[in-house]
Amino acid sequence: VVVSAWLDLSVTATYHGSRDHDNNAFPIRGSIEYVIKHHQKSGDKRKEHTTSPSSSSSPPNSLILTNGTIHNITIATSVSIMHLGQIYLPRAKLWWPHTHGSQPLYSVELTFRSLDGKSDDAVDGNNNNPTPAIHESTTQSTFGIRTISSFTHPKTKSFALKVNGHPVFLQGGNWITTDLFLRYSNSPKRYLQELQLLRNVGFNSLRVWGGGIAETTYFYEAADQLGLLIYQEFWMTGDNNGRFAGDYDWPLDHEAYLHNVWDTVKRLRNHPSLAWYGGGNELFPIADADSGNGSGGVSPPSDIEAGIKQVISDIDGTRPYVTSSVMEAGDDESFFDPEKSLGPKDGPYGILDEQLFFDRNPGLKTPVLSDNEIHRGASPSNVKDKDAPGRNIGFQTEVGSVSHPELKSLQRFLSPEAMDSFPDCGETSDRGGSVNEEWSYFKYLPFTESEDIGAVDHICSFLYPPLVNDTSEDGVKSRMKSIEDYTWAAQLAQYFQYKTLFEGYSMKMWEYYSAIYLWKSSSPSPTLRGALYDWYLSTNGGYWGARSGLAGGSPVRLVLNLQDFRLHIVNTLSLTLS
Repeated sequence: VVVSAWLDLSVTATYHGSRDHDNNAFPIRGSIEYVIKHHQKSGDKRKEHTTSPSSSSSPPNSLILTNGTIHNITIATSVSIMHLGQIYLPRAKLWWPHTHGSQPLYSVELTFRSLDGKSDDAVDGNNNNPTPAIHESTTQSTFGIRTISSFTHPKTKSFALKVNGHPVFLQGGNWITTDLFLRYSNSPKRYLQELQLLRNVGFNSLRVWGGGIAETTYFYEAADQLGLLIYQEFWMTGDNNGRFAGDYDWPLDHEAYLHNVWDTVKRLRNHPSLAWYGGGNELFPIADADSGNGSGGVSPPSDIEAGIKQVISDIDGTRPYVTSSVMEAGDDESFFDPEKSLGPKDGPYGILDEQLFFDRNPGLKTPVLSDNEIHRGASPSNVKDKDAPGRNIGFQTEVGSVSHPELKSLQRFLSPEAMDSFPDCGETSDRGGSVNEEWSYFKYLPFTESEDIGAVDHICSFLYPPLVNDTSEDGVKSRMKSIEDYTWAAQLAQYFQYKTLFEGYSMKMWEYYSAIYLWKSSSPSPTLRGALYDWYLSTNGGYWGARSGLAGGSPVRLVLNLQDFRLHIVNTLSLTLS
């Protein structure tokens, strides 16, 4: 589809020029030339002709869409945001998430040339005639053309996203960062490799978790190129901003925090992959003693919340903002407000019977209960309004399960002794018992269901005959024969777990759910928990299960409901297919 677009063009200018005796900066006056053309990725060998022969400064093989000059530009302050007006762009193509279309990108180059600026009082040899100086500066940015909007879906009663006017079911994962110590933060190759892995699974979105960082330009360039929608949270989490630990007043320096917000929004706003901003992870933006926020504190602090909204309005204005990933389950907006939070709760994070993924709120009680209600032993049958937005998870920000690397990766971070000390069959704890200390250190998560749902061991069930519950009379626990057998069985268990997880959520898209995000998808360090590939970029069985469940991102796929064994056709497009 080819469209015509009007672009709002603005620049931020930093001026470190001379000042008069009253410390006022001498203004610089001049003009800005702009050139907008198709963006060529590095290594792109396509031969393209230049449509504007008069643009001799343009690189060869570039297809220029429009260019021009804006006159009467004045820079008079040290940092100045200048709105240059609207630029007409003909014959443009829309950017889409890769599950819905292509990702055409454009580049804009701006050059400022002064007309009457002067240098720091440079003078001739007689020290009496100031010498005029011509100031020149060039900047370049890449962008895509698309619209983003949000709405509360009438059935899921949760936040939902539209791209170019079309609802998009968000299927993705939580991204922490590429490395625990940020050793790859300056590697575009590493970012492209990891995001390509996640795109190939079938993800069309990633959540940059609020306990991490605002991701790098290289990350966003890869997301732009690959067609991934990014939900970028700012740097707060309930783990240390008051809700579960820490203090509601944190961070200590609110002004510095908002300066960082301003810099981040300015740095990322041109990326089409950036879909919306979030205030943080598992915060609590409503003070109410009955809602589980008994201290009455609010996170983010009210001045930071207001400041974030003001920054986005002032220098972006094109993207939604949602305060928190989740709030709390409940019957009214004092618990969960879909305008302030994506969902009432998140989780669970352990292995489940695959049939449960075809239930609503798999692994949780339905309707979902608050932490206080669970602590009091409340029953879902006593809930006042079972259909309230805060009683079901329509937007799932985090749901996770087991993870186990392939054998070669396992050998790279576990000692030979730990390799031989793999857990017994039926192990339900993540530490102690048959769990080796090294396995605990690397965050081992049991492959055995919890006692209240059957305690089935999803690794030892691959023994022949299958071992469902270890009930040996002599007290000696059964084990797989070797770490090789254990690891192969773990790959199969992960495959089925993640295949059915994504099939179950996809089958109920726009009926129960508007989004599903896996906790987590990337592995910033060697670990035995929560990743589809390891730190060495080797995929595990869960990766291929998720890819099967999402059909690699195909918009149309077949899903077998494991509860009634009926075959369902899943269509993620907003088009009727026959």
